[in-house]
Amino acid sequence: MNNEEKNIISEEAVTEEANSAPKAPAEEKSEEIKKKKTNPFKTEKFRRSSVGVIFTAVFLAVLVVINVAVNVLESRYPSMNMDLTAEKLNTLSDDAKTAAENLTDKVEIFIIGEEQAIRDDLIYSNYNVKYSQLATLCDKLVEVNPSMISVKYVDPDADPAFISEYPDDSLSSGKVLIRSARRYKVLEISDLFAIDYSSDYTHYEYYTKVDSALANALYLVNMDKAPVVAMETAYNEMLSANYRTNLDTLLKDNCFTVKEFNIMTDGIPEDADVVMILTPTTDFAGEDIAKLEAWLEGGEKNHTVFVSSYPTVGELKNLNGFLNNRGIGFSTGNILVETDSSKRLSTSAAHMFVTAEDDLIPGNYSNLISANAVPVEILFDENDGIKTYPLITTSSTVYAQGYTSETDTDPETATAHTAVLAQKLNGDIQSNVIACGDTDSIYAYMGNSTFGNADFMLDLMQYVTDTTDTGVGLNINMTQTYVRDVVVSGRTIWIVGFGVLTVGLPLIILVFGIVVFVRRRHL
Repeated sequence: MNNEEKNIISEEAVTEEANSAPKAPAEEKSEEIKKKKTNPFKTEKFRRSSVGVIFTAVFLAVLVVINVAVNVLESRYPSMNMDLTAEKLNTLSDDAKTAAENLTDKVEIFIIGEEQAIRDDLIYSNYNVKYSQLATLCDKLVEVNPSMISVKYVDPDADPAFISEYPDDSLSSGKVLIRSARRYKVLEISDLFAIDYSSDYTHYEYYTKVDSALANALYLVNMDKAPVVAMETAYNEMLSANYRTNLDTLLKDNCFTVKEFNIMTDGIPEDADVVMILTPTTDFAGEDIAKLEAWLEGGEKNHTVFVSSYPTVGELKNLNGFLNNRGIGFSTGNILVETDSSKRLSTSAAHMFVTAEDDLIPGNYSNLISANAVPVEILFDENDGIKTYPLITTSSTVYAQGYTSETDTDPETATAHTAVLAQKLNGDIQSNVIACGDTDSIYAYMGNSTFGNADFMLDLMQYVTDTTDTGVGLNINMTQTYVRDVVVSGRTIWIVGFGVLTVGLPLIILVFGIVVFVRRRHL
């Protein structure tokens, strides 16, 4: 064996002896750590991440459970859904709650349209209408009285049979049908929402009437009998349907039934409570006057005849005779003029502020207007069981002049009346005749809440139909939505919208994200 072979054998022996020799503690620990590192499921990092994943999963599960529970509770108790709108659009008024609580008959509310489209504001969205308010308030009405109120959605495409049950009402998406065993009422989109110009004509203003419209409809379909106002059409009345839109809307919104009739051919409707003859331009025939007389004195409920006039209407002998027999009449061909400019509505001396008398109808009607009014004369205070009451009075700085006459430079002024009521009592039953010389206020000022004319007319109709103690006459409250309470220039809008929100804010978030990413990478 040579020396080279001896050296190799010697090295192998040394190596074998070293491997078989006991290892130092430090070496054993190093080996143990090395083995642990090779098992990723036993690392400290894995243990920490596992706890994080478990915690996250549990947290998400709890959130899901809470969300499901809240959704279930909100569907059962809609009032849990907080109303965050500034105008409280999704909160029932006290009037609506009272209407729902006091129902005596079960009421079904049919909202025409696909439910999800309504809840997502897809109905009339081009008109800035928040139609979901209807669904929300109906849900809350059901919550108030679930045993008496139900809500159903009717898709006109999927359920044409239901639509065909009401052929005269043209039910389409956006309308609402509310019915009981007594009667039903259809709410149009115009009954629920309104769009108007701003006072300075620079933009549109949007209003909602949903709460009041629903409350009044609940009252109407539960009333024993809804009062009927019948509009006479035979004598070329100036206020035809096209010109009395504001009046008709006021009455219908407040649970009155409005119908038209021709006294020559139809006679007076048996169910009428009030007959309105709105500024006829031709005189009544004697036989039609007799019909008015017989109807006024007959029946077991209050009957009222309301007659209006205008300065250009000539002498209507038969109709004026009917009024004169009750101690009232028109000063035909004359117009009232206000000499005090501070008591005028406009530059026209014939548009003036007037006062409602409180003998029969107590109330404070601010900004009550008479325009182009014929003076109404009181011929006697009381005679043969008939008593006369002034309803609307001018200031003491008014005088009457001929409609075609020139303005008097030194007139004798005195108070005058633009509306007077003559009343005869038979026990508790009233027969009323009202003469109103103010056609323009019925036409022009009934639709504007700035003026008190609509409130006065509504209270007058309630009084003569004896419905002041019922739900009839809840005022339709219009709440403005999308209120423009901040006015900014176009340049400011561009700077804020594009410069700050579109460019600046996203850029700040991007820079912040990059900084956080770089710093975390070097940890």
